[in-house]
Amino acid sequence: MVESIIGIRGKDFILLAQDANTTKYGILNMKFDTNRLFKLSEHCAMLASGEPGDVVQFAEYVGKNIQLYKMINGIELSPYACANFTRHEMAYSLRSRNSYLANLIIGGFSTNDSDQQKAQLFAIDYLGAMISANVVAHGFCQFFALGVGDKLWKENMTLEEGLHMLQIIVNELGMFV
Repeated sequence: MVESIIGIRGKDFILLAQDANTTKYGILNMKFDTNRLFKLSEHCAMLASGEPGDVVQFAEYVGKNIQLYKMINGIELSPYACANFTRHEMAYSLRSRNSYLANLIIGGFSTNDSDQQKAQLFAIDYLGAMISANVVAHGFCQFFALGVGDKLWKENMTLEEGLHMLQIIVNELGMFV
């Protein structure tokens, strides 16, 4: 898996998965224990792939600003609000000299009673485009993950079915690693 990140939304859960390799120029593995998972709030997390420096710097910037918002206002942002703030910051950075080359997956669980979907999943690319989807992926795995997700995802998916789907995706990628 070449810097692959995957997100799967179920009825009442979010699965976030990553590979642990850091590659350079597509063929050289530089590191085998990379952690691309960043906690944004108590109910929201972000996976990031891209240039290692950009990923860490942008993820820490977003995470600290979301924590600052909670400290100032006393309100925790929903996953939707976290994703919109992150998308805005990514889009704003494109118009400056400090753009970030990072693709992101944000997932979380909304505690707001007015939200129809409690489990929320979003993908944001390096250009600041954001989508909400049931299965999202960035990196080499997206070619397999989105196809498997289209075939196996269903509205009332259980956690066991989601883990089974993730295992199928990982098995498909294992043939090409």
